Amino acid sequence: MMKHSFVAVFSVLTCIVYGQLPGNRPSVAQSNAAKFSVDGLHYTDEQPQLQNQFVVAKIEFLEMTVADLALELRSSRIITDFFIKKQRETNRKVIYLANKLATMEKMENEWAEAKSSLTAVQADLQRTKESLGQTLNELAETKSSLEIVKTDLLGTAETLTQTRNELGEKQLLIEAVKTHLEDFSTDAMAKLLALEGKIDGIATTSTTADVSTNIGRLPGSCEDLKLIGYTKSGLYSVMGIAKVETVYCDFTAPAGAPVLQKLIGYQDVKSKLVYFYVQKTQHYSSSFVPIPYERTIINSGGAMDAASGRFTAPVKGTYFFSFTGLAQFSVSNAPLRAFNVMLYRNGQPVARSQLNEVNGIANSNYVSPLVLQTALTLQAGDKVWVQSDIVDGGYLFDNNDARCTHFNGWLLEEEIATSL
Repeated sequence: MMKHSFVAVFSVLTCIVYGQLPGNRPSVAQSNAAKFSVDGLHYTDEQPQLQNQFVVAKIEFLEMTVADLALELRSSRIITDFFIKKQRETNRKVIYLANKLATMEKMENEWAEAKSSLTAVQADLQRTKESLGQTLNELAETKSSLEIVKTDLLGTAETLTQTRNELGEKQLLIEAVKTHLEDFSTDAMAKLLALEGKIDGIATTSTTADVSTNIGRLPGSCEDLKLIGYTKSGLYSVMGIAKVETVYCDFTAPAGAPVLQKLIGYQDVKSKLVYFYVQKTQHYSSSFVPIPYERTIINSGGAMDAASGRFTAPVKGTYFFSFTGLAQFSVSNAPLRAFNVMLYRNGQPVARSQLNEVNGIANSNYVSPLVLQTALTLQAGDKVWVQSDIVDGGYLFDNNDARCTHFNGWLLEEEIATSL
């Protein structure tokens, strides 16, 4: 560094000696002065004093120039150091900014990736939201279907409970009828044996009696028996109005007095045959009126009026009735509908069968059975019929083949009054 500085100073001094500075071209005056100075130097060789003064002036001038130059060099160095320092700071700032820029570019890339990921996540969330909405709709439909199924099951359970109760009642009725028939069979057999014994007694009495008169008909009283010659008091069978009667005849009354007669009961009773079976051939949906029937299969005893739907009991006794029909509902938005049939006796309901229908749209072609079976004790003249009290969009389904709705009944046993 010092070596370069001496070289620079030497160059400057040389330029000064020759009247030039580095980077400056000498002016015309400076060239003339330098030339004058040199010429003067040549002419003053004979004058040493003047030459010395001139040299001294030159040296002073050189010293001043060197001092100024040193000052300028020092200033230039300071400025150079300042600019170098600024350049280094600038370089550091440039490097820092470059790093910042690279970081920002990296963050920008990461932000773009994050934005892209968020867009994908947003799309996934939208799809998930749509899927959840669809799932909620499906759950709502499933819940509605479950409610419908629950209502169906409740209706079915109620129908099954009702059917079970009806079957239990029918079973009890069948057991009662069976027991009654067994008792009736036993009683009939006992009566038959008793009748056979009485017939044998009558035959024996007839052979021992003094038969003197023939009245030309079956004896209908103790008086008739007396007319044909019976004189021994006892039990006899006589012909009543519609059946054979067992009577006690007391032939000990005085002559001319009527024979004492006591009714014991009936023997060999033949119940009047009562049986009917009617059918429908048309749909029916009226309410609170007896159901009429278009076809009569049998009506023994003439007790059933098919046109009015009413049965009139001809005699006092126990009757059995059975009704079977198919019910159908028209299409409707109603969640629950009902249809029933009721068995009436003299205007009072005695039995019911009911159908509850759920979701008529889904089951618009579905038919369900309605069944009634019961035994009733009727007086002569009592009236029995079947009618609907609840319709609610339903009707009895039938067609021309009459295989859907039937009503039948028959006399199980005629009740016979006995007296002693």
